[in-house]
Order: sequence, then C-alpha cells, then structure tokens
Amino acid sequence: MSSGLPPPYEAADHSYSEAPRYVYYRVYALDEMLHCTNGPNPFIGRIKATSVPPPHTIASLKRALVQAEELPDPSGDLTSLFKTRDARKAMAKGARVDILTGELGATPQMSVVLVFLADPEEPLRVSDNDGVNSDDELPTLYYRLYNRAGEEHSVCAFDMREPALGRIYRDSIPPPRNALCVKRRIARVEGKPIYKLADLFTDTKTDTPHSPTAVVDDTHGLLLEKPILMVLPECRPGLYNQPVLVVALPSEPGNTARWLSPSPGDTLLTDGVAQSMVSLSMPCVGQCAPMLPIPSPPPSLHFPYPGVLSITSASTSPTPSPSS
Repeated sequence: MSSGLPPPYEAADHSYSEAPRYVYYRVYALDEMLHCTNGPNPFIGRIKATSVPPPHTIASLKRALVQAEELPDPSGDLTSLFKTRDARKAMAKGARVDILTGELGATPQMSVVLVFLADPEEPLRVSDNDGVNSDDELPTLYYRLYNRAGEEHSVCAFDMREPALGRIYRDSIPPPRNALCVKRRIARVEGKPIYKLADLFTDTKTDTPHSPTAVVDDTHGLLLEKPILMVLPECRPGLYNQPVLVVALPSEPGNTARWLSPSPGDTLLTDGVAQSMVSLSMPCVGQCAPMLPIPSPPPSLHFPYPGVLSITSASTSPTPSPSS
C-alpha cells in the first residue's frame, strides 16, 4: 500500500549535469575593502544563485548578500550594488536581473560590488590590506602629497628619496571610483581625515582641481613618474573651511545648547583650532566628528574644556562649540 510519500533519495539515482551556479561579490565600506566570509578568498564572496528569493531584482539580490555576510543593513538602505568594480553608476533597486542563467556575478572576475553609502553604527570587518601595494604586478595608483607650501610625508612611502610619494592597491578603492572615493581611501591609509578635503589634481598641467564626482580613470596615477597630486586645504585660525558632522547634542536637563543651533546630521564649518573654554557648570558636551578628547572635569564649579569655533549655515559669525 502506498504511503503517499516519494521514494527514498538515493544519490546514485541522480546526477547533476552542471556545477552549482554562484553569484560572486565584493564588499566595500566608504573607504576600504571588507572581508568576505563566504568565498574563494578573503576579498571575494559567493552565494548560490538558487538562494536568492524571487522576485529576482537588484533589491532581493542585495538582501541575500547582506544576509550571507551578516552586514548591518537588513533593509538594504545603506548600500548600493554595482555591476562590476569598474562601474560608474549603481544598479537600480527595482531592476530585474537574470540570476540563475545570466552573466551578473557569474565569475570571480565579474563580481558584483556591494558598497556602503554611509558608515553603519555597527563595526565592519575590514581587510588586512593596509593600502600599501607590495606586488608590482597588481594595479596601483600612485599619489604625491602636498600642503600649500610644499610636500607632506606619506605613511605609504616606498622610496626614501621620495617621502611624499605613496601608492595604494587600486582595487581597494570602491566604485564609482571618482575623486571623492580616491580621497577617502588615501585619507584612510594615511590616517589623516583632512585628506578627504584635499584638492586632487590629475597632473601639473591643469589649474583646476578634479571635481569630487569626476571619475579617476585607470590612466590617472598609473605611472610612478605621473602620480595624482593631493594638496591639503589651507589651515589657519579664522579660516572656517573644515566641515564637521554633528553626531549628537546634549540632552541633560538644563543644557539648552544655546551655543549651537543645528541638529544631529547637520554640518558645521570650523578652522580646526582647539581653544580652552571655561564653563560655570558641567559643559554642554555635544559630539562632532572628527572628535577631540575632552579631559575629565576637575572638582570645581569653574573648569576648562577644549572647544573649537564654528559657523553654521544660518550664521556668518563664529560661535563656540565643545570639540568632543
């Protein structure tokens, strides 16, 4: 009598004509490459194409990649997906894709690229690649660092005769590989966030910096003799040209933060010069990025704390703000 169940599975009775179809991918933060947990090497991951739920759109593929890597973006709002590392524009969320038989991410060389649009609250698994390229056969981007008066020393220098000349692994730069992406990456490996604000020149024949959204193609910085040029903005007291992001404002009772009118998420402009300020009570400590350390307050009603002068979009005159 039949039980209504299919016969027991016997592996010998079944054969697969093809190997499983995978979707290969890379993951980037704003300024660095991230480790992948599933794949042939630490920088390339893969998932089975059949693991992506319908409908097969860019949005559903992103969610599958986020889940596979346990990334802090379950809704997919913090990331964009690019067709390849060389793509200049992210794919639309609602676009349909042929995941099971198409070419999208079909090989490690054709990996799709998932890029974070902002820094998530949770830490990401960064790569061990410090940006210094020790393999001359890998694609490299050379750069030279300057301030307004002369050269700056690079922590990625590889020739003691050229301390301002650095180099990074070109594939460590996330798409769309425009000037802003390049500056963020160099700022990360140099350990100086100020380089995000630097003027980037592709050669010495132009008087105009590269636009932040303009592509830095593979010919720029390709040769050691023709690096891209990074010039730091002028920094001096009273020149309010360095943006800082307001992360949080004080919420303690009685602290009305009259020194600051913006809300979290707004940007202030500062000259970056820390000054000693004195409060008659606990200082109204807000949080801005980049942050400066604030010492523990002494046991008195009058205590100093470091701060910077800033201006807002609603004011042309500087106002004091705590620098934490």
